[in-house]
Amino acid sequence: MLIGSIAQMLKVDDWVANGFQYDEKGFLQDEGMVRVPAHYKGDMVEKLCRINNLEPEQICSVGDNHTDLSMMIPGSRFIGFNPSKEMAFEGFQEAGVPIVEGNDCRNLWPHLFPGESFPSEL
Repeated sequence: MLIGSIAQMLKVDDWVANGFQYDEKGFLQDEGMVRVPAHYKGDMVEKLCRINNLEPEQICSVGDNHTDLSMMIPGSRFIGFNPSKEMAFEGFQEAGVPIVEGNDCRNLWPHLFPGESFPSEL
């Protein structure tokens, strides 16, 4: 749900996220819809590159956990967003990627579009 909101705000053409699964009473289940295994997210990024005829240099992945670093395929960029676990924060630091603390998606803008101001109206 969050990924869809971010994608819409930034007018992203293509995105993939794992989903949630609920029971008949609306309670969140332990299992979910796994479209992208945690440590193999780079495979999906490479696939999106092929499908959309993109070069890795045109890709920027955003993740909140150190396992998301697998989305950073050679030549692409990555932004650590709102890491809630110390392990994630440390992983982002070790990888040398930009880290956006807090949950305001507008703070991604300067990393995606350096030198450009965030538009007053989208």
